[in-house]
Amino acid sequence: HSLGVSTFAVMIGKELGWNSTQIHFRLALGGLFHDIGKKEIPREILVKPRVLLSLDERRTIESHATRGKEILESLKTIPSEVVAIAYEHHEDMIGQGYPRGTSKRELHPLSRVVHVANKFCEYAVKYHPGVTPISASEAIGKLEVSEAAGLDPDAFAALKRLLSGRPL
Repeated sequence: HSLGVSTFAVMIGKELGWNSTQIHFRLALGGLFHDIGKKEIPREILVKPRVLLSLDERRTIESHATRGKEILESLKTIPSEVVAIAYEHHEDMIGQGYPRGTSKRELHPLSRVVHVANKFCEYAVKYHPGVTPISASEAIGKLEVSEAAGLDPDAFAALKRLLSGRPL
């Protein structure tokens, strides 16, 4: 899953016209490390279907963003943008994400891209036992119906262009 998020984040960044190698590196690293906070969550909670999670289990899973931030901050060589990505990759444009429920103006631009890549990969890349991935076009359709308001519109449009093969 993390490799998929990393790859799609870089592709989206390039489609947005972000041509800096440093930005590509930070997107790639952020995608790889975005879920690092999950390493401390018991496996039985991680593999449980979301609809069956208790409130405490849901809070435990949602704590991975804050814990990821803490883990990455303890490593002095990790760029601050990568720390922001780990912390904000579940925040959305309408303030209904976690851990802070913050507004779009406060979100790092790289976090917005990784959020889109992460949402896409949740549907299109198998990463959870019992989850069957769907096609890219089906994943885009699901995102458009149920999650488009929470996605950065420019990053989501870039992902759709990538998957449709149309030029900028």
